[in-house]
Amino acid sequence: MFVSVDQLIEKYIQRRYDEHEVRNGWHGWRATLRREKISLPLGSQLRRTISDDGLDASDPRRTHYLADLLQPASGGSTA
Repeated sequence: MFVSVDQLIEKYIQRRYDEHEVRNGWHGWRATLRREKISLPLGSQLRRTISDDGLDASDPRRTHYLADLLQPASGGSTA
């Protein structure tokens, strides 16, 4: 998704979205993400892996991490 907060900001926040597309519902949460909303998970909340062979698919995310930051606590979201 992103490798650093700086890359996240460049990828989503500094990007210029076409106003017509945004009005038509395109880009979803990506067009509304703001720097002050960014909150990264604690290291203890992440799973570590050394290689792709060690990835744990037992409990995958169903939504994009950043979309979850913009949703009310009881609401779901689509990726």
